[in-house]
Amino acid sequence: MLTYAENELAQIENGQHSLEVSANDTQTALRRVLEARGYTPRWSHPILHDDYANGFLQRELPKGFTLRTLEEEDDFHKIYTCLWKGLGHSDKPDDDWDCRRQMQPGPIFAKT
Repeated sequence: MLTYAENELAQIENGQHSLEVSANDTQTALRRVLEARGYTPRWSHPILHDDYANGFLQRELPKGFTLRTLEEEDDFHKIYTCLWKGLGHSDKPDDDWDCRRQMQPGPIFAKT
């Protein structure tokens, strides 16, 4: 997959290839391959992971709040606004609706 990305997705500028690849600390095999191919880390931050073996914490929502699945309500604007504000950006989301439309149908963004 990395070879495909290097051949098909890398940016070429002044004869230099550039490709940004993410690998977390649990992906040791990928990190070894990246290092062997000459990739160097540009920045790092801790990845939080919980396998939820003990289930989810039960929390009571504040009055007036409800949880809904995307099957019940799949509103691009609401989802994008929530993600935008939840990740600490400004009050009003940017206008990158194409990005949201590309991400939402992805397999991890399941509707269940």
